[in-house]
Amino acid sequence: MIVSRLRLQRVRCLSAVACGVVLTMCRPLWGCAVCFGDKDDPLIRGASSGILVMLIITYGVLLGMGGVVASWIVRSRQVARTEQGSSEA
Repeated sequence: MIVSRLRLQRVRCLSAVACGVVLTMCRPLWGCAVCFGDKDDPLIRGASSGILVMLIITYGVLLGMGGVVASWIVRSRQVARTEQGSSEA
């Protein structure tokens, strides 16, 4: 039990030292144009265009699905009226 505690303390100490070394040796990270907000950058224009295309496709598919459901509703009402009219005669 004592040996495992000592090993655990050593592992924790070595992990802390390793993290400290890694953090002090790293160069600072600089963000790209998206992070800095350069509005004239081609990367930002491309990202904005990509978002617009994805929105158009998504809403197009949703509207198409809504149209199919609406046509099913209209057809079912027509069938119900037809069956109701034929049963009265």
